[in-house]
Amino acid sequence: MKGNLYTVAMSLLVAGLIAGCGGGGFSATAQAAKSAYVANFNDNTVSQYTRDATTGALTPMAPASAVPAGANPRSVTVDPAGKYAYVANYKDNTVSQYTIDATTGALTPNGTPIATGAAGPISVAVDPTGKYAYVANSGTTSANGVSAYSIGPTGLLKLIGSMTTGSNPYFVTVDPSGKYVYVPSAGNLNVWAYSISPTGALNPIGVVGAGSGTGSVAVDPTGKYAYATNTAAPGSVSQYTISAGALTANSPAATTPVTNSIPTSLAFDSTGKYAFVTDAGLNMISQYTVGATGALTANTLGSTVSTGAGTKPCYIVVDPTGKYAYVVNQGSQTVVQYSISATGTLTATGTTVATGGNPYNIVLAP
Repeated sequence: MKGNLYTVAMSLLVAGLIAGCGGGGFSATAQAAKSAYVANFNDNTVSQYTRDATTGALTPMAPASAVPAGANPRSVTVDPAGKYAYVANYKDNTVSQYTIDATTGALTPNGTPIATGAAGPISVAVDPTGKYAYVANSGTTSANGVSAYSIGPTGLLKLIGSMTTGSNPYFVTVDPSGKYVYVPSAGNLNVWAYSISPTGALNPIGVVGAGSGTGSVAVDPTGKYAYATNTAAPGSVSQYTISAGALTANSPAATTPVTNSIPTSLAFDSTGKYAFVTDAGLNMISQYTVGATGALTANTLGSTVSTGAGTKPCYIVVDPTGKYAYVVNQGSQTVVQYSISATGTLTATGTTVATGGNPYNIVLAP
């Protein structure tokens, strides 16, 4: 698994969200993020950064630019209020829990890591209400593939129950309404849909086919359309319409496969008119317009942007105000900041920060 881009996934989200190589959080409000966190798989740490309110630039926190996590942290997310953070630790089958300092954004361990009871927790997401968290367990064949947790008044997780998925679920995302959860199965090449009950438990809705190496799922800001990255080159992005949580293949069913392409994560601008896909195979970001039917079309003002010195881009997140995007480059172990134009094109701002070893995802916190 370590360093294997076939397993790279993307959150959302959404949103936060989420988004890519690992699961992301959900931000319920469009306030500017004050801090950012990156899960570092090889270092067993989470890098932490402050974010400039005006320029969006990231700066490593001092005195501690990173905090310990469990073994092989694969995904970090935060609750919508920016009070708590959670990290899925792939190797030791736990989720680390943290409080977020309201002034500095620094992480402090909150209780002890919670055992997932399932192998290979790889992605964690929080619903828009901040009441529930969901973890994809990629080491499972099917049973206990996704686990649901309640979030207590002090931010601690309590297991609600687990649900069957396809084999090797690599990602989990919650839609913007907080009604539905989507989990892609790389082993079965499909996406599983669930509804969220009033207790936070998941109820199966259905399963829809996807492409080879299904890695991540993103839902657009309107909640009408969903997209799955297919990471086995030549890569593509599957496209779906959403009705009462159920997914149906859109037309076309996927973007045109591209030789050597490994699409790893997808994020939208704040309007939902534009989408961005990181490509670890071609070291670029694909730029799309989102059509009236949800179909992705290459942006005529620039279909791609090179990641330059950033290699193996595996995750992208857009800040809630829609001004900036941040890309995690797994190969060069950096996060690069981009500005977003009114026409949906990205331009590197010149701000790059180092991460720890083998970074997988980034999340922004209000």
